[in-house]
Amino acid sequence: PGSAAGKQIVPGEIEAILDGSILKPYETRVVTEPTQILLGLPALNPDHVTTGLSQHFARDSAVKSAWLAQYMTPEEPDRPVLLIAADVGGDWDEFLARVTRVLKRFATKGDVIDFVPADSDLARNVIELGPPFYQAE
Repeated sequence: PGSAAGKQIVPGEIEAILDGSILKPYETRVVTEPTQILLGLPALNPDHVTTGLSQHFARDSAVKSAWLAQYMTPEEPDRPVLLIAADVGGDWDEFLARVTRVLKRFATKGDVIDFVPADSDLARNVIELGPPFYQAE
């Protein structure tokens, strides 16, 4: 307070402060065994996610392209997960650290979002579903 520097707190951050989730780390999952999923495009485009990510990716020179899909598992058929396949130059873990910080600004409390590198087997299936929602110029 009182300095020239400042930060505007957006509604998603206020919610996260109030419910304490801002201090919780994002979960990282590594799937090591074959897992059955139902993969497709979301019925409704999550514009708040794709728009926010596109704006961030435009400022992140490491991101070349990104595709969107949604998946569900037989164990949790009522829990759809957004899946972003990203073509990223540089370190994948550093990219994930940057993008998870950005997601806190616009992802809603119920959003579950996974990322996979574009050269992975799963990403190849995502890429086949359609054009990227983000493409670097």
